[in-house]
Amino acid sequence: MQTVVADFAEKLKSIHNPYTGNKRKLLIDIFTRIDNKKWEYKTFLDLFAGSGVVGATARHLGKTVYANDLMPYAYLNALYLVKTEGVLSEADISMLCSANDKDDRFVQQNYANRFTTAEATWL
Repeated sequence: MQTVVADFAEKLKSIHNPYTGNKRKLLIDIFTRIDNKKWEYKTFLDLFAGSGVVGATARHLGKTVYANDLMPYAYLNALYLVKTEGVLSEADISMLCSANDKDDRFVQQNYANRFTTAEATWL
């Protein structure tokens, strides 16, 4: 189990997430302690998901995960990691990096004061 968690923790390092309180360094300890208790469980509850790495690791171990956080960013981040293990398909990457052929200027119109013109156009 420790090897599986360690390998997954290494994979999670590719996702830059400087979230305060990130538990990435504690994953092996967390899941080793749970494993040592010899608890039989199929469901994992992560009430304070934060960066989402604990719930994502539980999912990687085959558990059904429920994750939540009061902060919308943390909740959405956890939702993404728990559902996808943080892996985008080639089609997802292609879609995200391709030019948008719609004449949509959402960022320029709504966030002009937060980005330069060049950044807003790119976004």
